[in-house]
Amino acid sequence: MWEPGTLLQDDETQELFYVLSEPAPWWFGGGELLWLPSLEAATAMGLSAKDIRPVPSASLANLPKASLFTHPETFAPLTPSPPSPGSFWFPPGLAIFWETDPAKWWPRLDVPGMTLLNGARVTEIRGWLVYVAPNVNDPCGQDCWHLWIAPDPVWLDRIGVDWATFVKLGDLFNRSDAGTPPPLPGSSADETAFAAVPVIEMEPTGWPTTCWPYTAPPAAHPSDWTVPITFQGCTGVWPFRPDHDSVDTEIILQPGDYVRVVGSIVTDEPHTTGPGAWTLGLPQHDQFNPARWTEIHPFDLIQRITDPGQSVLLYGMAVIASAGPFDWGGKDQSCTATFKAPPRPAAPNAKLVVREFVGPETNVTSIRDGNLTNTGAAITIGPDSATVHIAVHGEPFGGTNGQFKGIYLLSWEVKADISYLFPLLLDDDVTG
Repeated sequence: MWEPGTLLQDDETQELFYVLSEPAPWWFGGGELLWLPSLEAATAMGLSAKDIRPVPSASLANLPKASLFTHPETFAPLTPSPPSPGSFWFPPGLAIFWETDPAKWWPRLDVPGMTLLNGARVTEIRGWLVYVAPNVNDPCGQDCWHLWIAPDPVWLDRIGVDWATFVKLGDLFNRSDAGTPPPLPGSSADETAFAAVPVIEMEPTGWPTTCWPYTAPPAAHPSDWTVPITFQGCTGVWPFRPDHDSVDTEIILQPGDYVRVVGSIVTDEPHTTGPGAWTLGLPQHDQFNPARWTEIHPFDLIQRITDPGQSVLLYGMAVIASAGPFDWGGKDQSCTATFKAPPRPAAPNAKLVVREFVGPETNVTSIRDGNLTNTGAAITIGPDSATVHIAVHGEPFGGTNGQFKGIYLLSWEVKADISYLFPLLLDDDVTG
C-alpha cells in the first residue's frame, strides 16, 4: 500500500510509523509498520518532518504494527513504552573510532531480526545473566557498562538461528570481565584448544559527553533519556540505569537472572582474545575476521522475566593447529572436553541427546581424529554428560591450518511408554 521508507502519521493519535521493506518478526509484533516513539527518533534515522505523510486513522487501525518494545508473552506493544531506543541513535556505522577502517562494529544480518533504516540489525535474545558490572567501565561516564548473558538455546531455536554460524569464535574466547565463566577443563593454556559455554557481551549506550573523544556526538540526547550517571568526574545521560530492569526500574539485576534483551546485534573486533592464528591474517575491523565476537550494542530493553529452567545446554569447542615455516612435520592439536547435561527429567526412559553443528570456520580435511567419517567430533554419551573429542592437523611449513569449530546442544529426549498397547506374555508362552 505504501512504499518502504515512507513515514506515516496517524491523523488522530499523531503516532508515527515507518514502513519497513518486509514484515517485522513475530517477536516484534509482525507487520510492516514500525512504531516510532517520536519525530526526533525518526530524525535520528535520517528522516524529517517534511517526510511525514498524514493518513486517516481508520486506514491504519486494522493493520498489524511492529515495535521494538513488546510484551514478553503476547508480543503486543508495551504500554507505557520504555525510553527511546538507542539503536535509533547509535547504529554500527557510527563506530569510526581510532583506526582508519570505516567501522568497528558490523551488524549481524545473519541473525533473525529486523533491519532499521539506519542499518542497525535489532533482535531479541533471552538467557541468563552471568555478569553485571557494578559501574561504568568507561572513564567518560557515558558508555561501556558491561553485562554478559549466556543465551537460552530454546529461545534461539524458537527464533530460528543458524547454529553453525550464530556462535562466533569470539563468543567462546571473550572472557574479558572477571565475572564471566572460565573455559572448561580440556582447554589448553594457549587457547589453541578451547571449550566453553558461549556468552554474549551487552553494552547500553548513553549520550556522549564532551569527554567522548572519538566521533562527533549527536546534538542532544533523546528527550526521554533522563537518567544522569556520574563516574570519574564525567556525567552521561542514559535511557535507564544499565544494571536495572528497564521496564520495572526498581529491579536490580543480578547474575543468574533470566532476562530478555532487545537491541542492536553486532560483531566487535577480537581485540587480543583467542589465538592470533584464528584471525587468518585479516584486520581486526574486517567484518569477515572469524575471531570477532557478538555484542548487543546498544541494548534498548532489558527485562527480568520468569526463568523457564535449563532444558537445553549450549557449549562450543574451537581447535586450531598452525604450523610455522620450519615445522616440517606440520602441527597437531586436539581437545577433549566433557559437557554436563541439563537436569534429568523424572521419566525413567529419558535419553540424553547431543546435537552437533560444525561451523564454517572448520577445515574438514584437517580433521585427523573425530567421528567415523571425520566430518565432526567423536561424541561419547555418558549417564549425565557427553565427552567430545577432536584432533586436527596443520600442514607443514606454514601451510593450511588445521581448524575446527563445533557447537553442541545437550537435551533429554523422553519417548512415550507404549508398552501398555501390547499384551503381556505369560511365562509358559516364553518358554514353550
